[in-house]
Amino acid sequence: MKRSTQLIALMAALAAGSASAAGTLAGTTIENTATATFDDPNTGTPQNSTSNTVQTVVLPKPDFDVVYTTSGIADGNTLTTTPVLTTGAVPGQVIETPYSLVNKGNTPLSIVLNADTTGSAAGATVRYYLVNPDGSRGAEIPAGSAVPVTADNPATTGVDEGIVKIVQVITLPTDPALITPTSVFGASPEGTVAGTAGADPLVTPGNGYASGTTVQEENKAVNTDLQFTRVTVYAPALDNNPNTNPGTPVDSAGNPCPRPACRRSPA
Repeated sequence: MKRSTQLIALMAALAAGSASAAGTLAGTTIENTATATFDDPNTGTPQNSTSNTVQTVVLPKPDFDVVYTTSGIADGNTLTTTPVLTTGAVPGQVIETPYSLVNKGNTPLSIVLNADTTGSAAGATVRYYLVNPDGSRGAEIPAGSAVPVTADNPATTGVDEGIVKIVQVITLPTDPALITPTSVFGASPEGTVAGTAGADPLVTPGNGYASGTTVQEENKAVNTDLQFTRVTVYAPALDNNPNTNPGTPVDSAGNPCPRPACRRSPA
């Protein structure tokens, strides 16, 4: 019975050490040394027994997402269902939407960024830029390029190192053949990560995703976690009905001219 108590205490101590690894950066070494207290079965004297120190290296636990920087707007929408809408746009107009690349795991990731324009009219250009610390537009992110996003370090407070802010810039066409009152434009940033982990994660952990795989945001199916911006075009209305008689006529100088003074004399 005493030996069982000692074994249970040792296992509990080790388990507690493993549990504390949640959120810890990948590659961190955790050390556990268990101590068990028991009574000597011959003398009844309390005894202590200390185990060897066990070292455990935290493995990568990757996860990432692309989200609207403006809070409260959910992902997983399409061009027709997105609540992010610009109306009354005109030829050549530039529409900017802020987004964030979020590393939700414990290991650095390189998020490849592309524009999904499913359902959009042709002719618009979509580009992505980094956002400078002061909020201004920074360097352009070429299509298909990877953006390094570090993992948030739980040991630091006051800042989340796992967030990179970007801005999506949609520029509407100016060609009248490409932009009409019925045109609908839009785009969504689409993030993917290429896996780099080897067959044995203890030997070649990589980024935690299996080598040769391409992983979508939050490990979801393709095109199920997008975040669109929708743009509709200004539609002018032409009234072909003749004007009615003015209620307060004016003369050529714009001064009120009550009838019959302003009535045209018969020819």
